Amino acid sequence: MEVGVERVFIGAGCNRIVNNVSWGACDLLSFGAQNAVAIFCPKTAQILTTLPAHKAFVNCTHWLPSSKFASKARNLERHYLLSGDADGTIFLWEFSLADRKEGGWGKQGTEESDFSVMATMTIFDRDNLRKTTFIFMGATCGKEGEHADKGFCLQWRNVLQVPEKHKKGVTCISAVMVSQTDAIFASSSSDGIVSVWEVILPSSSGGECKLSCLDTLFVGKKPMVALSLTELPGNSGHLALAMGGLDNKIHIYSGERTGKFVHACELKGHTDWIRSLDFSLPLYENGETSSLLLVSSSQDKGIRIWKMALHESLANNRKEETSLASYIKGPIFLAGSFSYQISLESLLIGHEDWVYSVEWQPPKNSSVDGIECYQPQSILSASMDKTMMIWQPEKTTGIWMNMVTVGELSHCALGFYGGHWSLSGDSILAHGYGGSFHLWKNVGTDIDDWKPQKVPSGHFAAVSDISWAREGEYLLSVSHDQTSRIFSAWCDESSSEDGKAWHEIARPQVHGHDINCVTLIRGKGNHRFVSGAEEKVARVFEAPLSFLKTLSHATSQKSSFTDDLPVDVQILGANMSALGLSQKPIYVQASSESKERNINEGIDTLETIPEAVPVVFTEPPIEEQLAWHTLWPESHKLYGHGNELFSVCGDHEGKLVATSCKWALSA
Repeated sequence: MEVGVERVFIGAGCNRIVNNVSWGACDLLSFGAQNAVAIFCPKTAQILTTLPAHKAFVNCTHWLPSSKFASKARNLERHYLLSGDADGTIFLWEFSLADRKEGGWGKQGTEESDFSVMATMTIFDRDNLRKTTFIFMGATCGKEGEHADKGFCLQWRNVLQVPEKHKKGVTCISAVMVSQTDAIFASSSSDGIVSVWEVILPSSSGGECKLSCLDTLFVGKKPMVALSLTELPGNSGHLALAMGGLDNKIHIYSGERTGKFVHACELKGHTDWIRSLDFSLPLYENGETSSLLLVSSSQDKGIRIWKMALHESLANNRKEETSLASYIKGPIFLAGSFSYQISLESLLIGHEDWVYSVEWQPPKNSSVDGIECYQPQSILSASMDKTMMIWQPEKTTGIWMNMVTVGELSHCALGFYGGHWSLSGDSILAHGYGGSFHLWKNVGTDIDDWKPQKVPSGHFAAVSDISWAREGEYLLSVSHDQTSRIFSAWCDESSSEDGKAWHEIARPQVHGHDINCVTLIRGKGNHRFVSGAEEKVARVFEAPLSFLKTLSHATSQKSSFTDDLPVDVQILGANMSALGLSQKPIYVQASSESKERNINEGIDTLETIPEAVPVVFTEPPIEEQLAWHTLWPESHKLYGHGNELFSVCGDHEGKLVATSCKWALSA
């Protein structure tokens, strides 16, 4: 008798580092999740697969082609992905997309039953000394794998490893698509080296990628952490590489496609580390490309837009180099027989904290005036002030203004590490400090109306334990990211049984210590679980009324525990204390009375401010709702151990709990 195993869910958090996320021309996103590279589809809010090969923390990913070069990705059978880690290793991955109904872009259509993969994931500790395999938490595959989604099959393979690895961690990868089969990418590292590579992609299925090193640039003791590559306008044979880092300057290098790169000039103005750089596509003026724009962001909270334009002639250049006009306009550099002048176009002030990311909106296809595609004058910025902003020039004055601001007002959010555009420009995505994603979509017609959307979620540190609900309604996991999370298949009444999608529906415990162990027990009339962390106390949590009703929506049936709830005392949710240890209950009828009593009596309520607002969800909650409004109240503390807890388990009836700590004692 054969047993079939099918993957149903992957949960993973994003590594909290800049340059980690990339949105490809295939409309898939990549990000580093500990030592693995994860791929997720924004349309389904599901992680499709994970790619295990790195032996260290994944720092950055970059698609070939990225969303900027979507116009060159038409009818591509395969897409490629670069990933770099903390050991300096860079891998190149190949993805083949096949439509299962029509045969696919790669003509690899096959029956739906052909796609079945292992439903386990190997979780590595950061020191890579311990590994544990969990069911329904992810997926492990070999060097080649495939994932079946509703509309297409995703097949992938590890193509190659860049032979000359960096001596320290990779900080950034940037690439430019010269043609559909030719790409040039640059990588920076903490070792003070920037490497430039050319990769020739195969033109047919099963071909090999050819990799060659164009140049190795030594940038000194202050390494570069931001890169951007572009083709110079009017000069198809030359490239420009912008890099910025710890010396507060933007360095421009120029070079040929097959030659060496030379230092062209420096751009000064920022007063702190450069964190992000992005070249626009060449600007069309009178049907010709004579200039392009470079946007830069810094830890000085500012954003600068630089214009790189073709200069008139070499003779005029030599005369104007020492003139006052040349000094105001900016430096001039030579690239072959062409000269270019860089000037500061605009200074954007609006963020209140470090600006980690800036990105031009991807180009749109056009057939106007013979232009294949044009890039909208729109910049997306992401900052540690918990906001993303869209900047555009005013139609009348041309002054760059902040047109749209979105963000997270929750006290749990600690800022964004990066922001990215969708291919169509109607969605923007950010990843934050807690390994979380935040997606907004413009649902307005006449005016902009940006609304939060569903995204995948998961732990961003080692998963230490999992436990199934007593009747299998959900899966509870705990992690060294100091959270416990509940995942469940959300059933849509309008969809079939195969249409179930797994989502995180609650985050019952947000702790101040790494959580080591958990077990679910069945108390009278409710769900309860016991967790142990790096402390001497085991804590008991009880499901509130809001969760039970949310669970009934998720499972499309009334929870078996709802009828047994006590009538006189109903706990709606929980509040977190200022220290993040104990979670206090919020009662259905007493919540408003307690607020009035605290105001009248003058009691200092800073310990529970801001207060949670428990809500019954009729669809999967988004990140800001999970982080604060789905907490469970703590009902008991179990004392007895003299050291931090290591493991906990319960008997089959859910009446006895056994705990152990790092000493040879048990209670």
